[in-house]
Amino acid sequence: MLLWLIGTSGAWFLLDFCYYGNSISTPEILKLLNPHASLLHNTLVQLGIFAAFAVPGYIVAILLLDKTGRKNIQTLGFFMMGAMFLLIGLIPGATVNAVPFILLYGISYFFTGFGPNTTTFIYPAELFPLEVRTTGHGVSAAAGKIGAFAGAYLFPVMLCVLARDQGGRDRGRHRVAGRPGADRRLAARDEGAQPGRPLGTGLLITQGRARTHMTYRIVVGVDASPHSTAALLWALGQAQSKSGEIVALLSWQVPFISVPGGFDKYELETGAKALLRQTVEAVAPSPPVPLRTIVAEGDPIESLLKAAEDADLLVLGTRGRSAFAGLLLGSVSQAVSAHASCPVVLVKKSDEAQPGH
Repeated sequence: MLLWLIGTSGAWFLLDFCYYGNSISTPEILKLLNPHASLLHNTLVQLGIFAAFAVPGYIVAILLLDKTGRKNIQTLGFFMMGAMFLLIGLIPGATVNAVPFILLYGISYFFTGFGPNTTTFIYPAELFPLEVRTTGHGVSAAAGKIGAFAGAYLFPVMLCVLARDQGGRDRGRHRVAGRPGADRRLAARDEGAQPGRPLGTGLLITQGRARTHMTYRIVVGVDASPHSTAALLWALGQAQSKSGEIVALLSWQVPFISVPGGFDKYELETGAKALLRQTVEAVAPSPPVPLRTIVAEGDPIESLLKAAEDADLLVLGTRGRSAFAGLLLGSVSQAVSAHASCPVVLVKKSDEAQPGH
């Protein structure tokens, strides 16, 4: 019976590790295929792939489950999923050409439905004796959810590494918007119009100002949370002590769950600009150092890493550490800390009263 439990739990763990990490991050995977497509477009493509490939897979599994056998379907499903992912990695151009990518990716979705995403639910309900059936099924399902957490948590970090590797060749040519060679995919936009002109209640904007080697630049991630507010306050003190400047960046995206016409992109961007302006002005109505704000459309990890490429320091707010020793809460802070090209400071809210230290 222990072997049964190991088998059902292990299969469910492996499936959910791949399935949830893959499914949740599919819009980001599609972004690698078409960097200029919107999140809404990529989400609709994902739904199309699911409807065209995964749904038929479930139907075929229902029809052939008793004829073909659970073991054969599960084994075939795992094998074909692995084979399709291997082909995507090995075939030249598979990740940059839509037709081969969608075909291979769709086949992997088909064999997820006609395979372990059906049988992993059935096996625990049929294998274990009646007296321990619910316990065996519950333990197996719990193992699957652990795999789902691990996949969803680690997959964005893996994508970040891949994106940085692909973009390394262009690092010298791409800069944040407002400087030559801007990466248009980030669609970063500065607030304000004239260099050095006060904006609103004293927010100083240095749009387009060329950087010199004597300028110490700090990039701060802002999301209007108390933790990012603490980070901005800390960075202001640090920049003042270094006679440097601040770049406050807020990243926004069209919500993952969306329908055509459900969100107005212009309104979302306008709201993000207003939120960033209000947050910065609340912390520093009259900033003691030059302060520039950037609103970036796109993944926050990618936006922060791109903005920090020529910075001296990147500052982020964090809630601190979880009950697991060394595990930073928040996939953004963890991924950015691991892959930033400059030093990273993580500021907890308790550090708010000690700017620059």
